[in-house]
Amino acid sequence: YGFNQNLPDEWMMYGGTEIAVSKRIRIIPVYYFSHHSFEVVENRLSLAVQWRLKNRLEIITGGYFGKIKSTDESPGDNKNGVYISALIPIDRKVWLQAQLRRESSIAGISELASLGVKVRFEK
Repeated sequence: YGFNQNLPDEWMMYGGTEIAVSKRIRIIPVYYFSHHSFEVVENRLSLAVQWRLKNRLEIITGGYFGKIKSTDESPGDNKNGVYISALIPIDRKVWLQAQLRRESSIAGISELASLGVKVRFEK
């Protein structure tokens, strides 16, 4: 949820699951629904595959397809993309996360790279 006194509120909901195919491979479907500023609604379906290697390195690759629509009667525009992520273990709880992403929407084609730190709270 995002808010600003000069712009309308924004929010996103999503739900998904991980389906274990084997001990080291999972399929991850996720559905997203969001409401952006200025009455724009987005629906998106994502499908990814996660590989957990023996050295604890994780590779996730996937794609998504969605529709962005104003709340007026316009037909909306398609949005799609693909990505690959790597989770590199630094220690048991701290991981380095890197991602490459390519997206296509009404605004054109975007290519993004990101780098971050992920802290895991799991057994």
